[in-house]
Amino acid sequence: MITRSYRFALMALVPASLLVLTAVPGSSAPQLAKAAVAAPRLDPLLAGWNATPASTKPYCYWYWWNNIVTKEGITKDVEMMAKNGIGGAYIGNVGGPEVDNPRNGRVKGFSDEWYELLQHAVREGKRLGVQIGVFNGSGWSQSGGPWVKPEDSMQFIDCTEVRVSGGTQINQVLPRVQEAVREVRVIAFPAPANDGDILRAAKVTSPQGDELGVLVDGASHNFPANKNYGRMSLTWEFENPVTLRSMLFQHHNGNQNGGRILYSTDGTDFKPLRDFALDRRDGPQVLLGKRPGAVSTPPTTAKFFRVEMNWDTVRDGHDLGIQLSSAARLESAEEKQLGIASRENNPGWDHFRWPATPEPVVGAVAPDKVIDITAKMGADGRLVWDAPAGNWVVQRYSTVSTGEKAGPTADDLTGLEIDKMSRDVAKRHIEQGMVGELYRRLKPEERSGFKFAIADSYEKGFQNWTAKMIPEFKTRFGYDPLPWMPVLSGRIVGSAEQS
Repeated sequence: MITRSYRFALMALVPASLLVLTAVPGSSAPQLAKAAVAAPRLDPLLAGWNATPASTKPYCYWYWWNNIVTKEGITKDVEMMAKNGIGGAYIGNVGGPEVDNPRNGRVKGFSDEWYELLQHAVREGKRLGVQIGVFNGSGWSQSGGPWVKPEDSMQFIDCTEVRVSGGTQINQVLPRVQEAVREVRVIAFPAPANDGDILRAAKVTSPQGDELGVLVDGASHNFPANKNYGRMSLTWEFENPVTLRSMLFQHHNGNQNGGRILYSTDGTDFKPLRDFALDRRDGPQVLLGKRPGAVSTPPTTAKFFRVEMNWDTVRDGHDLGIQLSSAARLESAEEKQLGIASRENNPGWDHFRWPATPEPVVGAVAPDKVIDITAKMGADGRLVWDAPAGNWVVQRYSTVSTGEKAGPTADDLTGLEIDKMSRDVAKRHIEQGMVGELYRRLKPEERSGFKFAIADSYEKGFQNWTAKMIPEFKTRFGYDPLPWMPVLSGRIVGSAEQS
């Protein structure tokens, strides 16, 4: 039944004609419209359905496994694609554990023979009407290859630091970040109050015995895999009340630490200060995992402090060390600068939210006191600087390659992943790598068969620095990041909120 309160059209598609029934308010029955009016508008749709154009053909991934490829196999594959309506194919040079296939030989990656196989695929695609393209690098998570140099790879920033007394000329070699790829900046700032102060207790005790007492000596200690202390506890007793602002964890081999910090004025009545959780487990990418992890606390003055932890959060056979400090530190500084990747495959919305560092901060770095002394360091790392009076922290910032490689693929096809933040590097990668080389090897009349290069997937973790980071930062955000660089070492600059 068609009611008068609604206006709509009923359409029936029939082989010979198109009928349109229209209900009109005030009418008792649908009206018949002329089919010739509406039919031409749908004819192209019907024609396209019966004879789909080339633009609607599906494309497919075409994986070449471990370089086990022949010209005969390529021709058969492309012929089958054309026969079954495949419009195009993305060639991915992937690989994995060796495949025992004696019928096919293994072609050496990036050899003349290897490139000739790619050229053959392009020629066959052009002959048969199948568009052929390639992944822009090796593997299916790929923007890299053996042509990528460390300085063009994905990188993160790290630093070393020394403390110097001013009022005289400083002439010394600054320690270099291990495996540094590129120098970034050398900066100096007045050492904040309490900066670097480790609280030395008169006595450290544990219900688990003296064996755990070594945890507080400033080093990390390896515990055998068969040890399990249950709910472990360490108590610091000081001769006089001290002020706690942070707790530092040394856990060089991948621990997950969780527990509680407590304080007491008499050594008997302990009150909870805060709970904490730090994750330094080995994972997909732990760039800064060897740094001490900091837990920030509200400034708390007491004579006794206690840390309680479940031993099952300490990975068996791994290193651990704990220190209390009066220095203010930015909590989760490594995670906040993408120096440690998530251990979860699908982290929740709150995964990148961290406890706020308590305000106000005593001992914050003043941003207007941070100075650039890069020009004072020679190529050999020697700093020659007339330092103003006072105690100074000097930091030498460099980048380190993340070491991420393209893959999964055959061993002779892999190489470093490119810097994802650099247009210049991406351009070099395309022009000087596999894509550019294939294009150059194709004859001019063949190149029209080489249709595209694609980026299939990006599964290579984080990077947090690029060669033009500082000028690009200034352009995008309108201020100089250099005065704020100490936050990368976990220090607080200005205020916790600003940092």
